[in-house]
Amino acid sequence: MKKLVLLFVAVFITAISANVFAQNSGTEPSPGSIHDYWVNSSDDGASHDHDGNSYTWWISMDENDLADVETNDGTYFTINSGNYNSETLNDYKLNITWTAASADTTLYLVVAEMDGTSTCINKKAIAIQPQSHFVLKFVALEGDETSDSTNNYTQCAPDITLSAAGTTISYDYGSGTYMFKLIAQDIYTDWSFVNTLTDGFGAAVDTTSQFKVGNSGTWTNITDPVSVNANPAGTEEVYVRTVVNFNTEEGLTDQTLTLTLTDIKDVNDTAVSDVIDADDVSFVGGAIQTQTITARPSTSGIGSN
Repeated sequence: MKKLVLLFVAVFITAISANVFAQNSGTEPSPGSIHDYWVNSSDDGASHDHDGNSYTWWISMDENDLADVETNDGTYFTINSGNYNSETLNDYKLNITWTAASADTTLYLVVAEMDGTSTCINKKAIAIQPQSHFVLKFVALEGDETSDSTNNYTQCAPDITLSAAGTTISYDYGSGTYMFKLIAQDIYTDWSFVNTLTDGFGAAVDTTSQFKVGNSGTWTNITDPVSVNANPAGTEEVYVRTVVNFNTEEGLTDQTLTLTLTDIKDVNDTAVSDVIDADDVSFVGGAIQTQTITARPSTSGIGSN
């Protein structure tokens, strides 16, 4: 029994590790990402060891004939630096952007090196399989954009403003801004999500829901779905807020604002790989965060004798 338990644990940990550590790389690039490729270098492409030799680089999509050269037309890849399908002296390195259309394909990067003295040739190839590594972190914020993040935040209702007109007392139960944050990771293309905001506020409450992209972005009335433009850095932050005016709503019961995210996908309609919470734990049963305004004490009116 002990051996079986240990085996199960080992398999479970392996499965978790495969999920956690799968990430954008040269051989499994995220669509839209940029990577360097090189040969004959002992310092990750900064310099090379075969000075005086010539190189010809190309990409093929024909596994049966890697000599079949794919056209460099920007469909699946873009060559940013280095020469493509052209014999060039000391051209030991390429810089490539893998486009959104390259997702879930297999491409073969091939290089032919010709010795500058003997003119003898050697060839090397590597398989490239672009695929989505898109992970979204979804949290509740304890205040504004700079505040700490958490899961399902709970706080007291806003301060009450009292005013009087003669013997008549008026109560304004204040306003509050309740925020959520989405942190996209390893996504180099446009992406989008559907958001559903629900609340348990009373009839006297007014709400306005908005979003912005990046800390310096502009608040915009929320749409569905929300579309986010590609960021070359491979990450982006999106803020969602609801401004609540409680007006005459005393709030004697808990009031909860719930944000549910669905249909999170990249420009290829490829679903997000994982959605994690503030503790980096995957959501189970839906990506949901809440902001709860705790009930005020049910204070009676002031008595007198």
